[in-house]
Amino acid sequence: MDYTPRQIWELLRSGQLKRALDSHTVWLCSSCYKCAVRCSTGIPFADVMYGIKRLGVKEKLNKKGIGGPVWSNTFLGNVRRFDKITDIAVMLQFFQDLNRYGFLFLLLQYLLSPIHEQALHRRMKDL
Repeated sequence: MDYTPRQIWELLRSGQLKRALDSHTVWLCSSCYKCAVRCSTGIPFADVMYGIKRLGVKEKLNKKGIGGPVWSNTFLGNVRRFDKITDIAVMLQFFQDLNRYGFLFLLLQYLLSPIHEQALHRRMKDL
């Protein structure tokens, strides 16, 4: 991440929404809610991040070349389609949406590691 949650909040407070959306931080937020738990003022920051992402995608405010909006749409589309997150489906769709098929080799190496081999076999059965 290129900004901390506190820095993103300050960008928003100072009216620099575009600058916040051009960062990777907003788009890489995994909604773990750690920022909200740690916030001494009780700001529901993960919810703010959701709102920023939605606004950025809707208004096309993000900088070209940032994969975050594509990731956000892919991630949410996977949840809507499968009611859960499946690593394989999300990653394959993400690389397809980005038109960056060269990364598929890295994805396959990751997925074929011993840790993911069983998950891959289960997923293949579902297809």
